[in-house]
Amino acid sequence: MSAGVKAISIHKRLVLDKRENSDNWYARLSLENGTNIRRSTKTADLELAKKIANRSLKSNNANSAVKKMLHRIISEINSQSNPDHPPIIIC
Repeated sequence: MSAGVKAISIHKRLVLDKRENSDNWYARLSLENGTNIRRSTKTADLELAKKIANRSLKSNNANSAVKKMLHRIISEINSQSNPDHPPIIIC
C-alpha cells in the first residue's frame, strides 16, 4: 500500500481507502474474477461510507447471482437440441 493511504477492511472483498489528498472515502471491491473496482463514496463520513460500500457489495452479489442463474438456464435450454431454434448466446 502506498504512503498516505488509510485503509479499513469492511469485508473479505471490500476495503475502504482514504487517500492523503482527499477527504472522501473510496470503496475497493475485489470481484471473483480478480478484477478490482474502485469508486468514491463521495463522503468523508466513515459510517456513511461503510453503508454505501456495503450497498455496493450487496448489489454486486445480487448481479452475480442473477448472471449465474441466467447462464445455467441458457445452458439447459441449449443442451436440449431443437433444430427449429438456434442456440442462445450471451456476449
